[in-house]
Amino acid sequence: ICDDTFSFRLGAEIRLSLAKLYMRWCNVKEMEKELELLLDPILAKEDSPVFSSLVKETKALKEQISTGALEEVFEAMNVIDGYDYGGSWSAHWYECPNGHPYFIGECGMAMQQSRCMECGETVGGGQHRLHNTNRQSETVRRIIDRS
Repeated sequence: ICDDTFSFRLGAEIRLSLAKLYMRWCNVKEMEKELELLLDPILAKEDSPVFSSLVKETKALKEQISTGALEEVFEAMNVIDGYDYGGSWSAHWYECPNGHPYFIGECGMAMQQSRCMECGETVGGGQHRLHNTNRQSETVRRIIDRS
């Protein structure tokens, strides 16, 4: 018989290992929801110092998941020919206030406002000016620079 702490730690380690296997052998974009279901219970223990190392590892893994999904989007966009987005893709990628990336086509400058599909915050802008809570996406820039 074991206590709740030991039981949760063991379950969390199994969840992390399974998520790593999925990420290595499966299409990340297709598995994104399943990966969230595996990892979110670990993040629920964020306030517990006993699980801080597991929570830290889980956050790093979730960052890899979102990066992996973006890499798949870039790969798909490279297949589409006929428009080179001005030769500088990273200049077309922005983030909402919560860090969710979005893409502006054509000239890459904001001409209309909308809502982030993930959190509902304002994205875009108007008259070639980005909304003051948005910013260029450093995450996308790092991925593009790395490839």
